[in-house]
Amino acid sequence: MHRGRRPRRDRDRRWPGAPVADPPAGRLGCAAIALLLALVPAGAAALSASERQGPAARAPALRGEAVGAFFDQVLPAQLAWEQLPGAAVALVQGGEVLHLGGYGLADLASGRPVSPQETLFRTGSVSKVFTATAVMQLVEQGRLDLHADVNQYLTGLQIPPTFPEPITLAHLLTHTAGFEDWAFGHYARSPAGLTGLGTFLARHQPARIFPPGEVSAYSNYGAALAGHLVERASGATFETYVESHILAPLGMTSSSFRQPLPTDLANRLATGYRASLTPGAFEWDRAVPAGALVSSAADMARFLIAHLQRGRLGEVRILDQPTAEAMQRRALANHPAVSGLTYGWQELHIGGTRILAQPGDRLHFTAAVFLLPELDLGLFVAYNRGRAPEAPMALLRAFLDWLAPTPPWALSPPEAIAERDLSRFAGSYRSTRRNETTFARLQGLFAPVDVRAVGADTLEVSGLAVVPHALWTEIAPGVFRDRASLEQIAFREDAKGRVTHLFEGNFPAAGYTRLPWHAVPALHLALIALCVPVFLISPVVWWVSGRRHPSRGQVIARRARLTAGAMCVVNLLLLAGLSVVIAQGRELLFGITPLARAVLALPLLSLVLTALALFYAVLAVTHRLWGVAGRLHDLLVIGLGVAFLASLGYWNLLGLRF
Repeated sequence: MHRGRRPRRDRDRRWPGAPVADPPAGRLGCAAIALLLALVPAGAAALSASERQGPAARAPALRGEAVGAFFDQVLPAQLAWEQLPGAAVALVQGGEVLHLGGYGLADLASGRPVSPQETLFRTGSVSKVFTATAVMQLVEQGRLDLHADVNQYLTGLQIPPTFPEPITLAHLLTHTAGFEDWAFGHYARSPAGLTGLGTFLARHQPARIFPPGEVSAYSNYGAALAGHLVERASGATFETYVESHILAPLGMTSSSFRQPLPTDLANRLATGYRASLTPGAFEWDRAVPAGALVSSAADMARFLIAHLQRGRLGEVRILDQPTAEAMQRRALANHPAVSGLTYGWQELHIGGTRILAQPGDRLHFTAAVFLLPELDLGLFVAYNRGRAPEAPMALLRAFLDWLAPTPPWALSPPEAIAERDLSRFAGSYRSTRRNETTFARLQGLFAPVDVRAVGADTLEVSGLAVVPHALWTEIAPGVFRDRASLEQIAFREDAKGRVTHLFEGNFPAAGYTRLPWHAVPALHLALIALCVPVFLISPVVWWVSGRRHPSRGQVIARRARLTAGAMCVVNLLLLAGLSVVIAQGRELLFGITPLARAVLALPLLSLVLTALALFYAVLAVTHRLWGVAGRLHDLLVIGLGVAFLASLGYWNLLGLRF
């Protein structure tokens, strides 16, 4: 469900919490908050003199009233600027709640305000931290093993041995199991569409496309499978286990994974809105452990405190200290120069501060949770509008700048880097969070990352999640930095020195693989751009010429042009149909629509017509039924038809693979 240019980005590539990525929405929000910060007293005013050493130096003891003043000024401005109906926020430190705030409206029609204690929000992939916590509870009890083949815990569902290495819980918790991305049928329109978690996982198992541990590829399926292992090890449903072992012990009485929600909680749920601020219908989540949590800011504050205090809230302990510390320790990274992943958290680095984050995006809600262990700070924020994946990050950056502004980065000459040709890094890359076996592969046509060398030590990169377009200066072999954002990217090479992957510094849950020439989206788009006018004009030309110069005896020639003309029409209908299906892509989250099924049948018809057109064209040429110009024209049309068919095959549009 995972700015994605996603977002665009995968389309949420910056925050991969939604099944489908969403376009970047937070850049203007960042600018608005930055302007407002000039009017807000600096965060240093909330600290004692001895504490004004910058966020990475030591954990500052913040004052609640100063923190409240910051959020009371910044959040209303963000809501107005980004057209967000409402928000709830919680900030904790030192085992205490520093600030709970509700801003804007939980329901626009009734004017119900947001309350941090009473208003509930759907938190999306924030749920994954709870799933990871449940897994780690069972690991410390010896009922699950992080490094054992998950198949040993499963019945009725087995992970196929696509690669020699088995998938383990450690892989599931760090998004390195190697599953392709999948979203069809992730949601149901009513409770009647829900099935047991095990049944759902068995029916919707995605293919394995990477060896386990090779590269991160954000996976809702992987998180849901981890939740199912909790069921298998505990003997309880996932919802019941989390209630008994996390929510109830922490006193989180306003939180639940259940669908439908208990009546007392359902009445307090904020109304979720589309980007147009029209109310969105409730979508029922089949992958419960990956994104079904509903909670309040006050409840999330208790969860944050428990993790900051290494598994303890007051006298209650949900994790042993070593286990809680293991959840905060980096488990792996795609490259030494970028942030990594822990067992349950995504690692970020901003202005010298290490942050553990988990964003959550649903169709009509946006949320995120952040831990800043070195500062002993925890932040939760939720908004009741979808398609705003960058709003939480904009708020976090504003808070860090208020706390201690990040000094500008001074670019120094690269050290110990021999002069070399940076064109070796140039090319097109595709997110590892992708589909390879169904027509959803088509998403890669619209979300490439393009890299080109523009100087001796500079690359121009467009399409990334965190920084969509920038010039990157080499600071170490294969490592580049953007002087404006301070972000870093790094490239991975294989044993032969060939560049294979690109990674973003603060986007650890996915990477990008370099594409071979035949898979470059620009090539396929250029083919489409060439085919469309030819497919449009040729049937008209043939019809007109046939009317003016009837050739009653040339049956073969007529059939050749008739089948080729039908091929052109079908291919145009296919492109038009795919445009409609893509525009209504979120409908596919509920399953393959009748329109999609009809459109996806057209490639098979195109295959038949192309084969017939080619057969008759060869006969016509062999019998010299056309002049030279006619032969060249008809062979061009059919040649484009064959190339178009090959492109359809690459994007899995042949064979009705849903």
